[in-house]
Amino acid sequence: MINIKFNRRTMVKVLTKVRTVLKNKEIVYLDMGSGECSTTEFVVNVLKPKRVICVDIDERLLSRCHEKGFEVLQADLNTESLPLENDSVDFVTSFEVIEHLWNKDNMLREAYRILKQQGLFMLSTPNLAAWANRLLLLLGKTPYYYDVSPEKPLTKYGYGHVNLYTL
Repeated sequence: MINIKFNRRTMVKVLTKVRTVLKNKEIVYLDMGSGECSTTEFVVNVLKPKRVICVDIDERLLSRCHEKGFEVLQADLNTESLPLENDSVDFVTSFEVIEHLWNKDNMLREAYRILKQQGLFMLSTPNLAAWANRLLLLLGKTPYYYDVSPEKPLTKYGYGHVNLYTL
């Protein structure tokens, strides 16, 4: 999950710009991989969209989003199409999700399909080329946030990351 506390000022500036670019209309916002919806709530508080849709594979997490008043769709972003019309969403986010997907192309294709022509897509993911990871690689160590094996993670928690990206 994105560290909203650390990025609060930057995110507010970016989302304010998003609202301006989208011409302050009644925005339809979709969060892919919404989890517990804490980041979704942050975006909603700044963007003030007309409609909010949360997508996740985990039914338990989606029930929390539903309790917060958001529409929910359960879907596997690796394989499933979203039950939304083409060109129907103004703004799509996917924070700290793409690194968990073995078929990222499906998620990206779906985001492109549902976005309106002037719609915006924002995503975040851990950066493999961050200075700490560069140092770890130089020392012959495995980078942060990377699971070499889903069965035997290197940390006691395991991140579930199957892909890492650079800027």
